[in-house]
Amino acid sequence: SDKRNMGECIAEYQTTAAKTLSLLLETFPICPVDNVSASRYELTNAGICSALAELGGGIELEDNKVSSSQWIDSVFSYILPLLNSMNSMEDGTAEESNSVAEGIAMNMLLKVVSQLLLPRALHHYNKSGGLEEIYLLNSPSKRHELLESFAGAFFPRLTFPATFEKKEERYSPIYASPVEAASGQKVRKLASTTIGKTAAILLRSLLSQSSDFLSEQPSADKKELYEKNTLLLLQMSSVLPVYLVSWEEKLPIETGLVLASLISVARQWSPSFVPDDSTTPVKRALGELCLGIRSSLDAMFTANKKEPSIFERLPEQVQKLCMGITGLLQYPSEALTMSLSSICSKSFASRRGLNYSEDAVAISSNMAVYIMEVMHSLRKTMPMRIYVGFLLASCGVMNTNSASLMQMNRKTKDEDSARDPFSQVVFSHDRSIVQLSRFLTTSCDQASIKVLPMILPILQKWLSASSPSTVDINQIVQARAATSILAAFTWEEVLSNNAIQVKSKYVAPAFLK
Repeated sequence: SDKRNMGECIAEYQTTAAKTLSLLLETFPICPVDNVSASRYELTNAGICSALAELGGGIELEDNKVSSSQWIDSVFSYILPLLNSMNSMEDGTAEESNSVAEGIAMNMLLKVVSQLLLPRALHHYNKSGGLEEIYLLNSPSKRHELLESFAGAFFPRLTFPATFEKKEERYSPIYASPVEAASGQKVRKLASTTIGKTAAILLRSLLSQSSDFLSEQPSADKKELYEKNTLLLLQMSSVLPVYLVSWEEKLPIETGLVLASLISVARQWSPSFVPDDSTTPVKRALGELCLGIRSSLDAMFTANKKEPSIFERLPEQVQKLCMGITGLLQYPSEALTMSLSSICSKSFASRRGLNYSEDAVAISSNMAVYIMEVMHSLRKTMPMRIYVGFLLASCGVMNTNSASLMQMNRKTKDEDSARDPFSQVVFSHDRSIVQLSRFLTTSCDQASIKVLPMILPILQKWLSASSPSTVDINQIVQARAATSILAAFTWEEVLSNNAIQVKSKYVAPAFLK
């Protein structure tokens, strides 16, 4: 065949695409003759929308210019009412779809929505000489209208999380009053569907395009619309924790992406920030969002009788993202702190058994130590009583094996194994005890004066064994832990005494010389 240059091929493609667009627009949208075949026609129309966006996008970007064309207006006019109709659905109709075809159709339409809302890869220079993003839907007001409909359909305003304490901020651009709020049950049902997953990933892409809400300074003529869009994105982000809880461990990749987006938003907020009369609406909304996320994510760490928490069922990389946003937002609740201590305790305790299997462990020992590291960094944002209780409960010493020495010795003799079950159980807590001692002695200045008196009753209980004939593994491990903790405090005082002359109430003077 004859060789043709690239320019001729591009021109021929654009001509063919333009003819195809014209043909599709003549029949779009296809209207059903009866309600029975409506879902089939919706799928066909969604396919046409997708084709129009793919073909039209290539043509409209010729010479780096985008103009309002007939196909964009037609697609916009078709999608907007569908999103608005989803917003008006009642709770009972918020299922995935009335049919598989309708679900597939909406999923295709959401991808078209992403093409209209997200900027294209190419940029062009504006009149002032700066680079400007190119959109298929070139009208900012129409993009905002489409974004509002998308938010109403998939991320409506909900009430404040149940554990939220600042009641005076209940009425805000982010959260709604109980009367105005959408149904949480409806959102949870929608979140667990395929179209809910697609919507969440689209929101994640929108957030990545507007990752710096506070430093961006739009021009005066664009400021009002920019503020509306930003407030809308923050309000939509407040619903993402509901999606995470609904997904459980079933969508680990999407969970990680959403958590990363929430972290990028939360980085712009300071927990010490207090709004006043001069605070801009965007800053105030960002603060409310972060406070709401802090409360909403507690559900990720809560276990029930039937299964472990969502956090424990996620991959370790995603677990680190969960702890990352927990550390970023600071001020963990007492319920969250206790949930984390239980998770760490199970991790350390599960490794003490004779039939230990790595597959049966909810989180790794490295992850348990990482949780303790994060909580240690947050110790100044929670009461010392709660923090010390977290440390003692998380090490697993309180939940050790209660088998008696006689039972353990009998098991050792009966088993032909090189492993000594007694040593395996007693010494399996060494790593957690080391971490516990380190965090206790570094929890504050002069920890032996401020912290040691708080835990002395527990240490004394751990050291008080019954008669030698009734000593069990639990008492041995706890006595060993108490001795290690006291040794760590003693060594800490020895080091402190070299720098400052302090008299200790709990360590004999002879040890401090």
